[in-house]
Amino acid sequence: MKTQRIVFIINPIAGGKSKDAFCRQIRGFFAEDEWQIEIHSTRMPGDATVLARQAIAQPCRAVVAVGGDGTINEVAQALINTNIPLGVLPFGSGNGLARHFGIPLKAEEALKLLISGKPQAIDVGQVNEKLFLCTTGIGFDAAVSERFASYKARGFMTYVRSTLETFATYRPEEVEIDWGEGRRAYTVFSATVANISQYGNNAYIAPVASADDTYLDLCILKPFPKWQMPLIALALFTKQLPRFAFYEHRRVKKVTFYRKQAAVSHFDGENAYEGKELHIEVRPQALHLIAPQ
Repeated sequence: MKTQRIVFIINPIAGGKSKDAFCRQIRGFFAEDEWQIEIHSTRMPGDATVLARQAIAQPCRAVVAVGGDGTINEVAQALINTNIPLGVLPFGSGNGLARHFGIPLKAEEALKLLISGKPQAIDVGQVNEKLFLCTTGIGFDAAVSERFASYKARGFMTYVRSTLETFATYRPEEVEIDWGEGRRAYTVFSATVANISQYGNNAYIAPVASADDTYLDLCILKPFPKWQMPLIALALFTKQLPRFAFYEHRRVKKVTFYRKQAAVSHFDGENAYEGKELHIEVRPQALHLIAPQ
């Protein structure tokens, strides 16, 4: 008798990898007499949220996002403030959420975790009407996200290309930031609000961030000489950004960015257009995630 139901929602283009063989691997991993396995593929943005909402209309052990942080975000939207846990099989370009929580990047090990792991309550962030699990922000990171989205090819090398091309012409942004102590004027290279420690690919924008402390981490990078960019990149991947004078870090419950004009922002690796004001706050313990103990 099939007693436990798990629903997999797959982004077929995440990370630029074919998922056909992996679908067969999923079905082969679970014993047919013990598990009811459903696999659904997305076709367009927003599909993962719709499919997840349909999935939880019936009892299930977990809903599993198969893709990158953007796909995970969409699935999580349907699971916020429910008792149904989110599982993750990381197939994205950066896999920030999986790397932060130690979720295996290898398919076989990630599948095992769905059975052996325990759901844990984690915080999520909200920016205006959107939710984010990893990061949101403005400035250079958002410009890179916008350029990355314009390319058909995915993966790490496309991200590197997008970063280098953006850096060549990027200009810092003037913004006012209020975390509860009044507006303060900044010129920023980037301003990021993080729920976890990294963007993905082990690029640590907030090395001390925790997703279960009921706080978000505001990370401001002020302008710096272009010749220092290689040092910044090295610091990003070695958790050393806090050593630089132009890096400012604060733990916040909420924060607002007041921009001079509407421009691109980002959340969980996806670009967005949220207008001139971004109101960001933490939603404590709002999601259950299957992760290593």
